[in-house]
Amino acid sequence: MIEKIKYIKNCGKFTDFQSSNAPGEWDGTFRRVNTIFALNGLGKTTIAQIFTSLRGNYSRIKHKRNIFHSGNIDISLVVDGDEMHYDYFWRDSADNQYKPIPNIDVFDHYYSDNFLNVNINIPLYNAVFKNTEVLWEKYDVLAYELKDKINRSKSIKTELNKYVSITPEDQLDINHKSELEVAIHKIQSEINKLDFEMEKECESINSQINQTPLCAKYVSSINTYLSNFSTNFRIEKLCLSSGRSKCIDFVATLNGKKLDDTIVKHAPSEGDKTALSLAFFLAYIDILPDSEVEKRIIVFDDPFTSFDDNRKNATITSLLNLKNKCQQLFLLSHDLSFVKKFSDNIKNKNSLLNLKIYNNKVKSSSSICIHNISEDSMSGIVKDYMNLKQYSDGLDVDPINVANSIRTVIEGFLRIKFYDVVQSIEGVPMVGVIIEAIERSHLLKGEIINELRALKDYSNGFHHPDISGNLVNETELDNYVKRTLEVLPKIFSS
Repeated sequence: MIEKIKYIKNCGKFTDFQSSNAPGEWDGTFRRVNTIFALNGLGKTTIAQIFTSLRGNYSRIKHKRNIFHSGNIDISLVVDGDEMHYDYFWRDSADNQYKPIPNIDVFDHYYSDNFLNVNINIPLYNAVFKNTEVLWEKYDVLAYELKDKINRSKSIKTELNKYVSITPEDQLDINHKSELEVAIHKIQSEINKLDFEMEKECESINSQINQTPLCAKYVSSINTYLSNFSTNFRIEKLCLSSGRSKCIDFVATLNGKKLDDTIVKHAPSEGDKTALSLAFFLAYIDILPDSEVEKRIIVFDDPFTSFDDNRKNATITSLLNLKNKCQQLFLLSHDLSFVKKFSDNIKNKNSLLNLKIYNNKVKSSSSICIHNISEDSMSGIVKDYMNLKQYSDGLDVDPINVANSIRTVIEGFLRIKFYDVVQSIEGVPMVGVIIEAIERSHLLKGEIINELRALKDYSNGFHHPDISGNLVNETELDNYVKRTLEVLPKIFSS
């Protein structure tokens, strides 16, 4: 179990993150089920890659060193009671020895991008295909014979190349050239025959593989998930690549029609590709023995790219079923509503931890904090008013969001208080038009109207898409937030 993050330094956007025991801050400790919400570009995928690297795949994070800060990547985690430290690879802090953690499975865009030629990880190979190795003995003999004949053919062709520019008068050389050409033709015929035999042998092997109960269960599970995801794709059979490189190919159909490799690679939508890859991943977990699943740490990094609502709901159902079986589950996502819906469906809240990655401006680093999903999920006037209040109370709120909230809060209050006036305006009135209509109706005092206009004009400047958060003068913003909170009660008391 990944128990704790102690610190992450110089890795992606995490230039200086350290867990803290200060009141109200996250101490770095995970629970059995963990969600990590983050807007794109803050380091969500970096966390997933750190977890992946615990299996020994260091390439995922070696290139993540932050080039704008001195020092190498430096990470400390607590896993299964041991403090693990990463500098160039993971070491146990107690004895400085690397202890790979094979029970971590990660679904991310690396997996999704390569599902059409899925590299078989060791647990999957051991679970489904290891007992089929004996089937490949005859194939190996043919492959060895083929390699020998190909090498012989290359040798003869090399010798033949010496006679490219011979003169017609050299009859001996011409005769030898003819002999070489005949020999090459004979060997090429033998190579073609071996290719045919190998193809037939490979077909026979894969046919036997697909008849094994575990492989049949795997294919059936894949198709169940594809059905749940409302796709018209079905997997007819799996094939180990004839190159013996421990890769899976598969034969797929769409609405009952067999698809060739080109169509499978290019025809599906992004949503269908994600559904296919996620089905392969989830089905792999399904075929593991229960005793093995209980040990698994399973990480999902945005498992629903390009999914519509129905597929998102199906994904949530699958994740909820899985979290009851595995040792630990991590869900990383940029979709707040998806995280909220998943979290709302977990009954044992003591097993759940909601986290959020945010930009820590003081440290110029991404940081992780406890995530109040209910607050972040608020919308409309409630969320905007909360932005103003939290900023006024000194909490860390994005100044641009606060400046934007001034206008939307004023408009919301006016729409509630002066509902009849707003309804009488043609079209979809903006806040400026609403203020003018209220002024004509003499429903607010002149000084309140003037203040509302001033606040509206200030906030309007931050609705322009080119405005940068760096341009916010926070001393000025403090003044306008204070004035907004003071004028809002006057709207309702008038």
